[in-house]
Order: sequence, then structure tokens, then C-alpha cells
Amino acid sequence: MATAKKPAGKPGTAVAPRKTTAVSTPIDYSDVDGGMGNADRDSYMIPFLQILQKLSPQLDKGHQAYIKGAEAGMILNTATNEVYSGEEGILVLPTSFKRSYTLWAIREKGGGFKGEVPVESDILSQTARDDRGRNIMPDGVTQVVDTRVHAVVMIEEDGTPTPAFISMTSTQIKKSRRWMTAMQQQQNEDHLPTCAHVWKLTTVDERNDKGSWSGWHIEPVGINEDSGTASAAVNFARAIRSGAQKIRTDAPQYDEET
Repeated sequence: MATAKKPAGKPGTAVAPRKTTAVSTPIDYSDVDGGMGNADRDSYMIPFLQILQKLSPQLDKGHQAYIKGAEAGMILNTATNEVYSGEEGILVLPTSFKRSYTLWAIREKGGGFKGEVPVESDILSQTARDDRGRNIMPDGVTQVVDTRVHAVVMIEEDGTPTPAFISMTSTQIKKSRRWMTAMQQQQNEDHLPTCAHVWKLTTVDERNDKGSWSGWHIEPVGINEDSGTASAAVNFARAIRSGAQKIRTDAPQYDEET
């Protein structure tokens, strides 16, 4: 069974080593509930896995989101601020997929997520392209973005399964289409769900006449034979299908072409 690559870096905030205090008698924790109270699924954050770009705040030493050692092309876990080598990549089990139109305030107006509408909507007919190729609503503030989100379980280096979302927009839509097509072909051949297969995601340099950026490179690894990660993937897929877990579409937006 393949395992995910080791994180290329850790969050930028340093933590002093904890000192342990010797205890003369054992402490009885038997009547303590663990401290998590009535936490449910909505009490936790499922991260996005995002590619860091040249203008990502995690690369700006003056920004509060700065992560020491982070570089363009690395992969960011938005919940833990761990960064992974884009060259070595990560391993994932795809569990579900969602396409929608997300609404954002344009950067010049402060940015920020404003919601989403179903892909069946005719909202694009209400927009006009600006000089940057963005679909802008009549208010002049709201941008409509075709968004493809892949729900996955990432396999950490130690084999720990981590549910996550990967949002693909703009130039990465073609990567999403290719991935979906490849997964459909796999299903036609082996009749297994997408979550039965391991995929490796690395990052590559891309460019066009507008500039350069880092994008996804996706390739199959093989059928997952580890029961622990397989169970996690199945449970994540079932939670999404039942509606107990929603697929998030509010991934922070960073300009690709820089």
C-alpha cells in the first residue's frame, strides 16, 4: 500500500517544548468526558488542499498567514497549515464531486465568499466579461466562478486518513475534467467506486500569455488495499451522499496567473 509523502514544512508559529511534571500518584480521569462536549460533525473543519501561488499570503513574511519555509507550488492544508512538497505530492482516495457556480466579491471590493448557485442556473447569462476575463454580475462587485470540488481522503505519511476538499477553477477545470474522465473509465473496467483507487497529486509549473502559476498533475497509483483508509473513504462518501456532510465550495481564492 502506498503512503502519502512527508509534509515539506510545518506551520510558521513556533511552539516551545512542553515540560512534563512528575506526578507522585496516578490521576483518575475516569469520570472525564474527554473535553469535547457535544461536538458533532459540524464542530470540526474539513480542510481544503490548495496549491500555493506566488501571491499567496502564506509566502508573504509580513502577512499573518505567513508560513516559514512555504514556497509557490507547495500544497497547503488549510486547517492545519501544514505544507507538502508539490514535487513529491500527496496520495488521495476520491470520494465524491460537486460542480456549482460560486459567488465572490471581486478583490478590488474586498473579496470574500458570497454564496453559490446550482450549476443548472442561468446565472452566467446575467454576467459580463471584464478586461480580466472574469464573469461579473450587474452590481459590478460579484464575480461568478465555475467551481469543481473533489472530496477526497488524503493518506498521510503515517497512514492516517484525512478527509479534505480540492477546489478546481479557472485553468484547473481541464484537470478536473480529465480526472473525472479517467475515474469513469476505471469504473467501467473494474466496477469499483472511485474511493477504491489511490491517486497521486503533484504540482507543475504552467504558463500562458497572461503569466505563470502552479497547477495540478494527477496520475493513478492503484487499488487501495489498506482497510483503515478504505473504511475512512467509504464513511466520508456515505456521509456526503446522505447529506450529513456538505461539500464546501468556499475555498480561499488566490490568483493563478501572476
